[in-house]
Amino acid sequence: MYGGKNEKDSCRHCFLLFLSFAQGVRTVQAAVMDVSDNFVSLKVDKKRAKFNDDFVHVQAKFSDRRQAFTANSLMKITWENVGGASLQGIKENNRLVIQDEAGRDHEVGQYVVDQDGVVVLFNDNIEDFENVTGQIDFDLQVKNKSERGQTLFIQAGDLTKFLHVVGQNNPVEEISSVDINGILIKTIFLGNQD
Repeated sequence: MYGGKNEKDSCRHCFLLFLSFAQGVRTVQAAVMDVSDNFVSLKVDKKRAKFNDDFVHVQAKFSDRRQAFTANSLMKITWENVGGASLQGIKENNRLVIQDEAGRDHEVGQYVVDQDGVVVLFNDNIEDFENVTGQIDFDLQVKNKSERGQTLFIQAGDLTKFLHVVGQNNPVEEISSVDINGILIKTIFLGNQD
C-alpha cells in the first residue's frame, strides 16, 4: 500500500529509528580513550643543568604499533613541579596533518600545550590511516627561585625523562607589595645579604 496513513506512520517510525541509531553512534564516538603508551621516544634538549627562566625544548615521537588511533583517542605528556622548582609549558595549539599517497593533506587531530601539560587529540580522519608515526615539539620554561637544586621529570606514557634544575646563588624573595595611587611598589629581598 502506497500513500495513506500507514505509509506516513511507517516513515515516521524509520526516521525515529535513524535518530536513535545516530545518537547511539555519537555516544560511542564521544568516548575518549587514552593511548599515551603509543609514545615511543621522548627527548629533552641536551643542556645538562637548567637555570631559572631557561627554556627547554622537548620532542616526543609516537606510533600506532601498540594500539590503533581512533576518533577521540588522546595522548598526554605531563611534568611534575617539586618544591620551589617547576616547569611551565609555553602555550600553543597545533594541527596534526598526514599527507596521503596522492600528496593531499588531511588534518587528523591537534595538540595543545598549556602551562601544566600537553594533550594530543585525534579526530575521525585518523581512522582512514594505519601505520601512523609522527612527532610533536614544544618548549617548557624552567622556574626555580630557591637555592636548592631540584630534579623534575617529564612523562609521556611509560617514558620518563629527568631534568636537573640548578638552584640560584641569590634566591629572590618578594617581601611585600603595595599599591599607591595605581602604582604597584614591590619590596624585594635578595638572599644571603646581611
